[in-house]
Amino acid sequence: MAMKLLMKATVRSVTDVAESTRAYELAPAKRERFPSFEPGAHVTVQLPNSLKRQYSLCSDPRETCSYRIAVLCEEHGRGGSRFMHHHIRPGDTLYIRYPDNRFAIAGEALHHVLIAALHQSYAAFRPGELPFTGDIAALMAKTVAGAFRVGVQLAAPFLIFGLVFNISLGLLSRLMPQMQVFFVGLPLSILLGFVILLLVVGAMMGTFLSYFGDVLRDLGTM
Repeated sequence: MAMKLLMKATVRSVTDVAESTRAYELAPAKRERFPSFEPGAHVTVQLPNSLKRQYSLCSDPRETCSYRIAVLCEEHGRGGSRFMHHHIRPGDTLYIRYPDNRFAIAGEALHHVLIAALHQSYAAFRPGELPFTGDIAALMAKTVAGAFRVGVQLAAPFLIFGLVFNISLGLLSRLMPQMQVFFVGLPLSILLGFVILLLVVGAMMGTFLSYFGDVLRDLGTM
């Protein structure tokens, strides 16, 4: 039963990426692709010396033809990282568990998305290089169209109220010419406008934050 939870993987390459840190690219040995995963996921590696160690996946979640993990060699650790550095070579076979994610990225946490968008902006707009005008034009057109759509959505309750309220005042002035309709209607429209604002301000903020998050995600995936 336990073996069914393990996947056989072949070490495709081993690369030194930093001091005492190596990246291991793992390719599926008995399948075409590994299962997909979300950012923040990790895999448990079953080492030949019976040790089990968990390593975060640092490859692109959309590229499931291989997994990539990075291992920092801890000379005074419990032996897992030392074994990886000293014994695991390209062509070796390892058994890994299906990806598990205990640190899933919360999509509603916009401050994380904002930081990622700022980071990705340096890749999208590289200093000293001319940006791709086609991608920028498409992004600008999408952003402007989305901003107009969100603006209409936010203003919709007040537009409908203003239309209905002013038509009602016009009919009332026809039916009761002696009444100072607009003298009464102006403060009444302000009061009802504030009431509507109190009722819909939560939905308005939710709509705006959803749009703002989409813009940041679009920038982060450029």
